[in-house]
Amino acid sequence: FPVTIPIEEDYDFSVSRIVAPIQQTILLARYPDKKKVKDVSDIFWSFMGHLAHNLIEEQNREINGVRCEERLYLEVEGVKVSGKFDRYFNGNIKDYKTTKCYKIQKGDYSDWAAQQNCYKLILEANGLPVNSITITAILFNWEKSKSYDKKYPESQIVEIPIKIWEKEKAYQYLTSRIKALQRATTLSAEDIVTGK
Repeated sequence: FPVTIPIEEDYDFSVSRIVAPIQQTILLARYPDKKKVKDVSDIFWSFMGHLAHNLIEEQNREINGVRCEERLYLEVEGVKVSGKFDRYFNGNIKDYKTTKCYKIQKGDYSDWAAQQNCYKLILEANGLPVNSITITAILFNWEKSKSYDKKYPESQIVEIPIKIWEKEKAYQYLTSRIKALQRATTLSAEDIVTGK
């Protein structure tokens, strides 16, 4: 199984990039100048997410034993993978997500589950056991006037338990995504976009 990398150093892929759409990951790496923002409204939700993370991190740093925004490493088949989790305490990974109500109404958290279970793999490889994973979703477009609807979130902050995967499943997911990313690096931009 994986080997941990003891000190902070360069890495090949972050968990965030591994779980993102492959086309997005490869094209952003290949054309970094193309991700420049043309309009401030394009980054509003990202800004709000960073602000929420910073406030939460600041509050949690005062609690003894809590680890926040820490980057850990793992080597998987010769590839260095990094993961920067939001909060780890007493066997629990807690991730803070800024999102819209639609995500909660839809109830599809598979992308979040993949990301968090990759973090679990990295944490455990670094000697930190994980027995639960929770997402705290902060809904910026939540409206109290709509909360009467049973399909609408009851509050602006929603706690979502994430199912823990077996170690083998997480490892297989991670290795398959890494292999797919490695294959995609050899494709032309046109082939990546069209999925050839």
